[in-house]
Amino acid sequence: MKQPIIALILLALASIPASGKNKIPERARWMQKGIYGIMYPLTAEKTGVSNAAEWNELINKFDVATFARQAEAAGAAWVIFPLGGDSGYWCAPSTVMDKLLPDRPSRCSKRDLPLELENALHRKGIKLILSMPSRAPQNDPVGMKALGDTEPFSPAPDLFKIYWETAIREWSGRYGTRLAGWWFDQVHNWDGWDDESLAQNFSTWADAAREGHPNRLLAFNSKKVAHFARRGKRKPDPLDFTTGESMDGFTTPPPKTDREVPPGALGHKRIPLSGQWGGLGYPVQPAFNIAEWIQGLTQRGRVLTIDVGVFGLDGRYGLLPPWQLECLNRVRKQVHEGVIVPEAPGKMDDLATITGYFPSSISPASPGDTAPLLLTTGATGTGDAFITTREDDPFIVLSLAAPATLRRLEIHPSPASHWSETALGVWMWKSPAAPMSPAAAAVPENWVRIWQSEDIAWQWILTMDDGITLKHLKIGLEQADVAFRLGRVKLYGDLSTKAAQTLPEAWRARQEAEQEEEQQQE
Repeated sequence: MKQPIIALILLALASIPASGKNKIPERARWMQKGIYGIMYPLTAEKTGVSNAAEWNELINKFDVATFARQAEAAGAAWVIFPLGGDSGYWCAPSTVMDKLLPDRPSRCSKRDLPLELENALHRKGIKLILSMPSRAPQNDPVGMKALGDTEPFSPAPDLFKIYWETAIREWSGRYGTRLAGWWFDQVHNWDGWDDESLAQNFSTWADAAREGHPNRLLAFNSKKVAHFARRGKRKPDPLDFTTGESMDGFTTPPPKTDREVPPGALGHKRIPLSGQWGGLGYPVQPAFNIAEWIQGLTQRGRVLTIDVGVFGLDGRYGLLPPWQLECLNRVRKQVHEGVIVPEAPGKMDDLATITGYFPSSISPASPGDTAPLLLTTGATGTGDAFITTREDDPFIVLSLAAPATLRRLEIHPSPASHWSETALGVWMWKSPAAPMSPAAAAVPENWVRIWQSEDIAWQWILTMDDGITLKHLKIGLEQADVAFRLGRVKLYGDLSTKAAQTLPEAWRARQEAEQEEEQQQE
């Protein structure tokens, strides 16, 4: 008698999912196997477009072939790409939108960019997922009125739902089986959509989104999804994967449980590579750290979309920022091929391609440490350097191997910085050819300020057309009222074997003007 009972117990235990495991939709298996993708949030808002002619010109210049090659180099199994945003500009034709808004130039591009994208990506084995708002474009009052919609926190009007589903159905049917999914943003109010007794609801929305491809994946960006997860409730049937927006910068450990993912959905996160959605900054973490973080997420059965910068060159979009693509290339090799490519900080005497990290081995130990940081030739290592609150002059110094002409300086703060009302300054040593001791570096009279920030930013880029010859560069706070963490500095310039003996006249005049102003104030 005992044996059948034990068998029944074992059978029951076998039917219980393993701890942390979530039974996902069969149609989402390809996404889970793909591990990660990228999102390229190209919108009119992000590119500064202000009229239909500019929008068509931008879409016509989009380099589909290069974009597909770079997505492949980045290791992306899928690409999430916006069909449109809150501006009401769409990167594809739509008879629905044009019929509703016949009295103004169409904000739908003449070129069908998604159609070209899905074909180019398909040849690389990459799937396309389109994103769009869940409500009428909120920055287009004329479009909102034509679509019969209100602001997104109110229940969706019935007329709007009919128009919206009709537009989605047209696009969905056009793109067929090569459109792998939809990522619907800003689902702030579910009232009406979750009522199956109404003519338009989540099921009819999903039917429109799956027109031409019944296995298309759907995601709805809403806090209510987390509500379902916390209560252990099954997600609404149309939901296949979570949107998972997060600004943690790959620093928070991947979740150890599935408590934030509703049963029956694939856990998915979206994280900006630069620390800012669509930002052009440098990756917030080295490639090795990002790859390890992804591998930890994969162990939980979840997937990731990495939000990359919307980069244009001479008006041509469809490019990833080179510094982000370089990082993702290393991530691809580590995650997909098991090959770790070290990130070399570069030599301090090679200004043409230098990327300088501040070595953690000589960084101040804590925000309260008052020791200045001197980066010397050949210093290696990775990590952040603190510019911190303290009574004396908070700064770090770069010391080059030989005087060189600096033409471009990029400063990228760490996401760990505590932002406040402060100003960042850059100074050069008065005598470009002269040596400098750490003690002398602390004396303000030894420096000339060449730049000061006007506001807080995720990155600062200084360009100097004529170049500035220097050997020592100081970066620090103008106001010491915040703990500020510097992540990366990148220099571009020309090597100079001849030491410049004098400062450029423009900077000399500026220094004299500042001194005169200070004397008048005294």
